[in-house]
Amino acid sequence: TYTDGILEIEIPLARSQEIARRVPIESGEE
Repeated sequence: TYTDGILEIEIPLARSQEIARRVPIESGEE
């Protein structure tokens, strides 16, 4: 369905954004 298509896109994007935010923070702390 249309909703499923959105979830399939938004969920991976949310995860990639979380990873992108964590990586700079971790490297900065190191």
